[in-house]
Amino acid sequence: LDPVPGFLVWTLVHFVVFVLYQVRLGRVFQVRGPGWLTAAVMLSPPVFIHLVMGQISVWLMVFFGEAVIALDRGHRFRAGIWLGLLVLKPQTLALIVPVLVVNRQWRVLSGSATALAAAIAPTLIVSGSWVTTYLGGVLSFVGATGMMMNAFPSSMTNWRAFALNASRFLPPVVAWGGAVVGMAGTAVAGFMCGVHLRRGERAVVPLAWLGLAAATNAFTWHAHVHQTLLL
Repeated sequence: LDPVPGFLVWTLVHFVVFVLYQVRLGRVFQVRGPGWLTAAVMLSPPVFIHLVMGQISVWLMVFFGEAVIALDRGHRFRAGIWLGLLVLKPQTLALIVPVLVVNRQWRVLSGSATALAAAIAPTLIVSGSWVTTYLGGVLSFVGATGMMMNAFPSSMTNWRAFALNASRFLPPVVAWGGAVVGMAGTAVAGFMCGVHLRRGERAVVPLAWLGLAAATNAFTWHAHVHQTLLL
């Protein structure tokens, strides 16, 4: 496909997935007036930015949504498989995996490990050379400043962006100190959500997962607006 027609097809496919998946979530969780909720989601900044930039976070939304649905129905291993697919953007697992470990969610973790092995093993067998390139790209993003155009760290939705932007007006030690405190507090909030996952109270488990996802997006070192589609 030519770049422009190919992008339009990609955008159209994702637009349809957005709409259909909002309908699914509305039906599963018995949302009243799902049409208005779908319209609100489709007009939100994360969706707009996703479609304009040609991102893949719509699939993260689907994977995470299916994980929450599976957990709501008591299917922990299946939920783990869906969560494991979030490795498409590994930073989305920055708090989720540690919280699962601390709360001894072994069936969920085993499902995630299965999905990860199934996704990575074939590519390692065919050609493992991608690992070096991938790790190099990760390291470049980790050390990126606000001037790195393909990372845009100063426009992220996390404490890293807070520190980069605050450093323009405050001494760096103050800006980054505040970010460290914020990251620590956010991590604590995420682990507190994990307590409700361990208790397994059906009425609060989906909310606990959403809280954990929100904490992860604020805590992790690399998180853009379109990744908040998990919420």
